[in-house]
Amino acid sequence: MVTCGFGCEADTGAHHRHNSAKHLGGGVGVQPRRSNPGINRLKQTTLGASRRSDVFSGCGERGSGNEVESDAASREENDLSKERELAKENGFVEGNAFTDEDGLADKNSIAQEKLQNPLACNIPALQTYSQFMSAIQTLETHCSHPKTFGGPPQGEPGARKIICLDDRFRIDPNNCTVFSFGINRDFSFEDDMGRYGCQVFAYDPTMGVEDHQRSEKVRFFATGISNYNGTKLVGMGKSWSMQKVDRFENLVKAVGMEGRTIDVVKLDVELAELDFFQDMLFNSRHVLKNIKQIAMEIHSNLYKNAVGQLSSHQVFWPYLNLMRCAGFKLITTRSGGKWREVVWAQEKLW
Repeated sequence: MVTCGFGCEADTGAHHRHNSAKHLGGGVGVQPRRSNPGINRLKQTTLGASRRSDVFSGCGERGSGNEVESDAASREENDLSKERELAKENGFVEGNAFTDEDGLADKNSIAQEKLQNPLACNIPALQTYSQFMSAIQTLETHCSHPKTFGGPPQGEPGARKIICLDDRFRIDPNNCTVFSFGINRDFSFEDDMGRYGCQVFAYDPTMGVEDHQRSEKVRFFATGISNYNGTKLVGMGKSWSMQKVDRFENLVKAVGMEGRTIDVVKLDVELAELDFFQDMLFNSRHVLKNIKQIAMEIHSNLYKNAVGQLSSHQVFWPYLNLMRCAGFKLITTRSGGKWREVVWAQEKLW
């Protein structure tokens, strides 16, 4: 079992799906069912064994009674063996816990184990508003050299992001890569990262601007982030239209970054961070492990303290826990009005 931040001790709910709403590539939906795919698979295995026994005990069976009993016992033992293996894979046996040892090399090993077994993350029930606030306000690791990119004087205050430049993250100004989603005609963050020396890929389908090379370091694409490739109703306020969207993994491949380290991902996408969470945590862990820091605005309305099934806090809750189980920790967190600005950092050997 894995013990994650904020008392992860229930099933992954890896299969928390959110209903789409009208926003920039993401939506708020009902609270996901708490189901455990590992348990379901175990039930299916047992059911399959039962059905097979029914078949072998039918009128088509040949041979003596002793032979039938022997074959049935052998099949039962095989089925039990498979069930034990399946249980072990999904963390339902003692002695399968990960321990967070000191040292980045050990953390690398732990992160790899978690990557191979994404179901090994236990998620507690969200019961109170203060529990949710703790999950987005509590710093879990330290940054000695934070640097602000974007915002005034070139841009709006909301465009400001704080990136950690500590040596352990090895964000080399001569060889760094940034993916940025949600520009809204304010390129101050992207331009600052470009001036720092990073290659920046910027995405926003809502600006009415075609793909173009903004500067030597900044390339713009009129595409939004989602959990599928296609078109989607996106926008803000009263301005909505069907626009092109795609998965993060596909966008990474399209610019030739497949399998390579990504220093920073920025997301300010009016709830489409839910699509990013879902796709990366369930479908693209092999891509997620290559990202050093993720700066995002969490669009769960903090002016509302309800945590009922239909609340946005319940929709975000499993993803906040799964991010921690994937090896990410909050390294900066600050108020964004009714939203919350956070930066996730993955601490391992880079």
